[in-house]
Amino acid sequence: MHHRNIISVSGPGALLRRATLFFSFVAMLILAAQAAVGDTSKTRLFLNLTSDDVWSNQMAFGYANKVMDQGHEVVVFLNVRAVKLAHRSIPQPVEPQRGLTAREELTALIERGARVFICPSCTVQAGMSREDWIDGVEAGGPELIALQMDPLSMIVSY
Repeated sequence: MHHRNIISVSGPGALLRRATLFFSFVAMLILAAQAAVGDTSKTRLFLNLTSDDVWSNQMAFGYANKVMDQGHEVVVFLNVRAVKLAHRSIPQPVEPQRGLTAREELTALIERGARVFICPSCTVQAGMSREDWIDGVEAGGPELIALQMDPLSMIVSY
């Protein structure tokens, strides 16, 4: 008599075999869905900053650093009054917890690999020009919009 290796779903231990088959099937579906969507373990933090308030921006920069520590990409968008944070010479208050100005925080984030975009029309409204921007800041445009609208971007506004 020739025996086949077939999993029986009846008889002794049938409930355990059925549960094992069910959960194996569910695990395969989850893996297939993740493969179809792509790797969501590396989502992007998109920080939308609109204020030149020290407290708000200290929270944003602290959070961005923690996110980068976990290996995620960070994109910062400076608009409205937050464009002043990227001005290379406007005097800025020192944030009390880390002892840095917003300009120093932005520079450190850029050096770590974060991308910092600035609203060009907001800089004009603030009386700034491109020559006033710190090194590494990029003008917002279609690429910024694509990053913001990307399903892997998690948007936080301060």
